[in-house]
Amino acid sequence: MLNGLDKPHAKEFKALLLKVAFKYPQAIFYELNNYIQQRTRVSGRANTNSLKKPTESPTSALAHAQVIMADLNKHHAPLYCNLNRMVESLGKNFMFFPEEELVALLHDVLLQCYGGNYIERKYKIWKMLQTIYEIFFTMNNSGEIVDPDSKFCKKFKVLFQKELLSDTPEEMHIPLLIGRLKTFISRLDAAVNKIPNSISLEKLAPFLSSFQNDSVQIPGQFTSIMEPNPDDYFLIDKFESQVTVNKSYRFPRRMISMRGSNGEVFNFFIENNHRKPPPLIPKGPFEDSGRVAEKEEATFVSAYDVSWDSEYRFAKLLRHFNGLFKKTNMQARKRHIYIFVSKFIPISPNTRLVAAPEEELVPYEDVYRRWCSANGKEFEAPLEYIRNSIEAENLQNVSHEQRVALYTHISEHIISPSIFKEYVLKRLGGDLEGVWHFKKHFFTQLAVSTLMSYLFSTDKNTLFNTAFTPKSAQIFNFKFFPQYDSNGMLLQSQFVPPETEDVEETLKTTQEYKNNIPFLLSNNMHFFMCPTFKHSIYSIVMLTSLLTLGESDLIAQTKDRLRLFFQDDLYDWMQKSSLPLPGNMNMIDLVEENTNSVSKKILALTPEVRPDMEVNSSVPIDTTVSQLINTATDVNSLSSLDPTLFPWF
Repeated sequence: MLNGLDKPHAKEFKALLLKVAFKYPQAIFYELNNYIQQRTRVSGRANTNSLKKPTESPTSALAHAQVIMADLNKHHAPLYCNLNRMVESLGKNFMFFPEEELVALLHDVLLQCYGGNYIERKYKIWKMLQTIYEIFFTMNNSGEIVDPDSKFCKKFKVLFQKELLSDTPEEMHIPLLIGRLKTFISRLDAAVNKIPNSISLEKLAPFLSSFQNDSVQIPGQFTSIMEPNPDDYFLIDKFESQVTVNKSYRFPRRMISMRGSNGEVFNFFIENNHRKPPPLIPKGPFEDSGRVAEKEEATFVSAYDVSWDSEYRFAKLLRHFNGLFKKTNMQARKRHIYIFVSKFIPISPNTRLVAAPEEELVPYEDVYRRWCSANGKEFEAPLEYIRNSIEAENLQNVSHEQRVALYTHISEHIISPSIFKEYVLKRLGGDLEGVWHFKKHFFTQLAVSTLMSYLFSTDKNTLFNTAFTPKSAQIFNFKFFPQYDSNGMLLQSQFVPPETEDVEETLKTTQEYKNNIPFLLSNNMHFFMCPTFKHSIYSIVMLTSLLTLGESDLIAQTKDRLRLFFQDDLYDWMQKSSLPLPGNMNMIDLVEENTNSVSKKILALTPEVRPDMEVNSSVPIDTTVSQLINTATDVNSLSSLDPTLFPWF
């Protein structure tokens, strides 16, 4: 409804939001507060940049939102004061150490250094380094001037200039830069390792450590579409005294804990992007990386504002799908089919809370790094092998056969296919029954998440964006939201359910290996799955999910939800990035095109018979899902991906 404040029916949306703010203030406060801050930023930048047209009626939408917030303050003044101070403390007092963020960004740059076309890539890599330097040593994303006398600046500023920016783009030698980046990253890693594993909350945020409250509820409880009963929601009793520090490269680096009025502890990751540059992702070693870089033309706001909001909206859509699985399909309910959906609580355009599990959360990347460390291998070993092979043979263009050969060698001699399996077995202590239950729950969620990845063209970078809980086998997908091309259309996989069961033959007829891959099911994940789970739980769960979404009585409802999602997502994306609508297409057409794209995929894969059919039935189960899985795991498809996606893990 907030996005409706600058649409033709803004007054009606405003009236509805005023009622919500009056009756359920905490259901709207966080989103409304974040919306006002974002709109203030958009309006300010639009008015100060004469080269760009301001977005449509930003001042009017901002004014409506401010009226709603003022009304909330008027009727709930003490609550508003507590919420405002809590949000301000969360937004300002949990800045990460610059060493933590810089090491992750430089590792991203390092990965992008591996490739055959150095001339094309080095200009973008130099631009990435230049942007990172400006944000860390000049001015961050919040517009704050970096203190040149800080310990961090004194230690790393001159070193960064000397080692990483001393050459012009024309002079840059990528192999030499790789060595320098590794050395610089090692220095930063040493600094990060000195950070304690927990920090006193009193030291970071005195207000939160002494938080006195009789009205503020645990954030993220208003997720049901039913009218809420405020008495059913728990209040914040206190904030726990220690803040957990996570040292993984790409996952939230702080976790706070709130004790609820029911005695339960609620954990939340804190994410911020004060020092993150807009993602400028060069092409991969072979062709395009398969990921969409934000346009380099300046945007009104950080690209992270767009992706965070899209991730938040997509989570709501997935939560709706979970409701369909639970309520409308007996087989889905019987098999406990669902996709884990994170709760996101926006604090500011640069900070958000993400609900965290009670148990340990292990990123895929950490599993891979531990294996590399235990086996004396560099994290980038497969990329080094590819680069050295390309240089040794002086290859300008890598043929498909050469890609397959490189991928096969890495899978057989460099990266073991059993890394993930061995890690899970070790964590579960070899308990075979425990392993079976783990795999059952794990592959149930994996089936739904990979299906959603195919339907909505999400990022295939699972190594760096996915984590799991070793005990309950929950899968956490970060940066999980649709990817669009420059025309506002979902990135399309060219996979079409083939008539033949010979996947390799089908692929050879299209010669579109890379574009044909529907989702990433890596070599390690495929090995861990084994044929038994592949042809039973994984396939059946995907079939049942499709049957639910493609049910004749529900497909119209599904399409309506998709239209609502794409309307908000595309409108927000285009408005914040100041991009015009492509060609002569209007927003209604664009929403309908994307809605039809998803619904056509669902209907094309929906089987004609149910997966709960009798075993001795003469009617075969539809083969389209099996073909989808076989295509995703085929060596021709996997070898065509950008190696920085690590398709062998």
